[in-house]
Amino acid sequence: MDHFGREDLKIVLMSATLNTNETLKLLGQDTKVINSNGKLYDVQNIFLERKILLNKNNIYDITLNTILNSLQNDKGDILVFLSGTKHINFLEQALNRKINQDKIIVLPLHSQLTKQ
Repeated sequence: MDHFGREDLKIVLMSATLNTNETLKLLGQDTKVINSNGKLYDVQNIFLERKILLNKNNIYDITLNTILNSLQNDKGDILVFLSGTKHINFLEQALNRKINQDKIIVLPLHSQLTKQ
């Protein structure tokens, strides 16, 4: 593997839920660990009823309708995790067609975003 001329170069990008001890076993105990403390926010998890999830309807229609229902009945921000860029873009477009964009902003976040 080309390490840009440096055999000692290892860069690991990961989530906030990393198990540091396990990663140090992989990379070596001499590896420097950088911690970045973030803010904690109260979060309420809302799970769909099992009968809804087992329904043969499109999962994206179910997700879209769940978000629209939450916008009508709940307060606060909504964070939705999807399985990939294609699905994020699809849901973003569907939401923007259904909502008042002057009052609600849909912000996608994925690895293929441009710097804009």
